[in-house]
Amino acid sequence: MFFATDRRQLDTASVKNFYGGKRNLSGQLEYGLAKVSIPEDHRMGEIERPKWLRFELWEDPEKHIVLTDIEVMEQNFFVNTLRKSLQKSSEPAILIFIHGYNTSFEDAAIRTAQISYDLQFPGQAIFYSWPSEAKLELYTSDENNIEWTIPHFEEFLTLLLTSVGADMVNAIAHSMGNRILTRAVHQLDYATLPKNSAKLRNVIFAAPDIDADTFKQFAKKFQEKAERLTLYASSNDKALAASRLVHGGYSRAGDSGENLVVVDGLDTIDASSVDTSFLGHSYFGDNRSIISDIFYLIQHNLPPNRRSGLKSKTIQNLYYWLFQP
Repeated sequence: MFFATDRRQLDTASVKNFYGGKRNLSGQLEYGLAKVSIPEDHRMGEIERPKWLRFELWEDPEKHIVLTDIEVMEQNFFVNTLRKSLQKSSEPAILIFIHGYNTSFEDAAIRTAQISYDLQFPGQAIFYSWPSEAKLELYTSDENNIEWTIPHFEEFLTLLLTSVGADMVNAIAHSMGNRILTRAVHQLDYATLPKNSAKLRNVIFAAPDIDADTFKQFAKKFQEKAERLTLYASSNDKALAASRLVHGGYSRAGDSGENLVVVDGLDTIDASSVDTSFLGHSYFGDNRSIISDIFYLIQHNLPPNRRSGLKSKTIQNLYYWLFQP
């Protein structure tokens, strides 16, 4: 997968620790390719990793999803390589993933590989990795780095829309990464781009850890920015419950229940009924029902009323969609 990052290099002799959690103080993006192996018996929605209970002490590419190589590229070489790859793809389309808090570069690469593989994405998968410290206790540090990285991502999104020969760009952001994507979509002005620029097709806000009221203010201006905008929320998300406490009890955009965000022009999906992990925060990539829904959304551009497993509901005279248990 292609990548862009404003992380500082940590240990270039180690693939796992090539990039750390600190900022590249130059403020310059680095570009490249990350190679990830996926086992032949991979199961949809799983990230196969070594398990102590199975006495698996080491990564095995035949059993686990493994980051195997990182190649850093100069910007022009990156653009040309991506353009050639898109020309060879069955569709000149891009899927970009923006990770959330407490995520290493390695974790971001592996999650992007799993999602793009499970979605059978026909174009090129890319991930944008901002400098998360990848430590549970450094939430506020990640919040600072999110604000710092926003203009860098806006620069990268413009590059993808204008310079690599893509017809369309699909974007998925998770958790705190939605603060980057929300701001970038809000600031996007197609009138300032060349006439042959790509467009945003699907923009997916997965379990967004962003103030709900702030998100609503931005979302009012999202229309005309993408063909379809989708929000996945859940009332079983313990990570967002913790974020509410940190932020004085203010609801997050990824909450459901009485605080569910429903905005005209945005397809809100309440995923509270699906089975989730203990924290219930990574259901967008871990749950087969959600992955299947995203598959039909991205691969076939189907609206919610044409995707199975969703039931329409209304709140404040606006529709939202509920996963059937």
